[in-house]
Amino acid sequence: VANGVEAWETARTGNFDLIFVDNEIPEMSGLELARRLRWEGMTLPIIIATENVMSLVQQDLSFVGLAAILVKPFLLTDLLAAVKRALRERGKPDL
Repeated sequence: VANGVEAWETARTGNFDLIFVDNEIPEMSGLELARRLRWEGMTLPIIIATENVMSLVQQDLSFVGLAAILVKPFLLTDLLAAVKRALRERGKPDL
């Protein structure tokens, strides 16, 4: 998807095991996307990638329930580990 609004609409209507989003996505940040989805009752794991982890740390993340925050640049092994952990916690088989 091209922006946060499209991500929100797609997440609400699609069939996914988890959501992976960049926090700096246009039109709606990844954190705002996560907040809206949680407010609507969505329980899918959400992994956010960000260049500025301090902007996330300074906010109340308790309601958002993120599965992971990855700081860019990150290694593919870090992403894979976060995805595996999030899926395992939901009872999904390993990749």
